[in-house]
Amino acid sequence: QSFNELQTIAKKVATYYKDTTSAAYQLGGTCLSTWPATTNCRDQFIANIALKKLRRPPTSSETNRLTSQAFGVATNGAEAVANVLYYLVISPDFLIISEVGSQIEQAVDPVHGVVNLTPYEIASKLSYQIADSPPDQLLIDAAKNNQLTSTSQIESHASRLLISDRSKAKLRSFYKYLFQFKTYPAGSYNTDFLSGISNLENTNTELLNETYEFLDYITFTQKGSYKELMTSPIS
Repeated sequence: QSFNELQTIAKKVATYYKDTTSAAYQLGGTCLSTWPATTNCRDQFIANIALKKLRRPPTSSETNRLTSQAFGVATNGAEAVANVLYYLVISPDFLIISEVGSQIEQAVDPVHGVVNLTPYEIASKLSYQIADSPPDQLLIDAAKNNQLTSTSQIESHASRLLISDRSKAKLRSFYKYLFQFKTYPAGSYNTDFLSGISNLENTNTELLNETYEFLDYITFTQKGSYKELMTSPIS
């Protein structure tokens, strides 16, 4: 059932780009508007889009499959873009963050399956753990240039991601789970307490937003500890 749902999503994505040529050529490049596409145009698109969707460069077999099964049956550039996206979206590597290491390197501990992660796997692990999202261009470039091998290089990107909006959104989700905000009942206030407050509809939302702002302040501005979070005299 899950695969069928994924296949349905993939078909919707493919249909959109097949029917919306402007979006297809914006994604794949204007060179695809000339059909058949040149070898350079085709290969460049496959390499770039696979890198974004799989979070790593495509293997030679993947490139050959996309060339034959996506471009080989297409009648125009938009259809080729749609076909490539369909195959990438239903790929297991699109959904799964793999940590299998390089196939050409010997495992660190073959008995227990311990391997050194590839630079692209490190980039994905770092980005998803901190920001809950695919690696951005800076991480992809670092992986491509083999600049995720030292502790200082990884820390540099971790520090950058920690102050990103994506990281803050993930941390807010963590706090929401930690403090179980959803379980709190809507406030019931007496008339004296509400004196002077004209708009009651957004009161609970505003109280929750204030709580998030406080959590952001302690975490990112003050760089405080859990103890400071729980004992801070400010609000």
